[in-house]
Amino acid sequence: MRILVDTNVFLDLLLPNPEFVEEAKEFFRYCATIGAEIYVTSMSIRDIGYVAHRRLHNKELSRRLQSAVYEICTKVVPLSADATITALYDGRPDFEDSLIMEAADESFCDYIVTRNFAHFRTSKVPAFDVRSFLETAKRSLSIPE
Repeated sequence: MRILVDTNVFLDLLLPNPEFVEEAKEFFRYCATIGAEIYVTSMSIRDIGYVAHRRLHNKELSRRLQSAVYEICTKVVPLSADATITALYDGRPDFEDSLIMEAADESFCDYIVTRNFAHFRTSKVPAFDVRSFLETAKRSLSIPE
């Protein structure tokens, strides 16, 4: 199972958002348990570094958080010119989310996991928020809660 994880899910884990950190931890533990391949875009790694630096004002710590993402992931997905052009002209309201959708499609991902599910309704690759993904995956694999 290949899952492209949106930037916000990594941020919930690495810069703990009290509202979402436990859910993010559960998601990544679950993925490790079932051997899911976690994909991230190169853009997300850049954005995580930017957000971390803005919040922490510490370049070294920001770099370590970016490295932590790399260590969690199976693959860093580059953004192709085709994906970028499609995202630019597809008419979706959020350019970054459109890039994630295109990258997931090009990388043959099975799912996208995000906290902004509403932005991903038009995705060719099925998208879930973290809670819905966990509930659906556990139910389909008959894994007890």
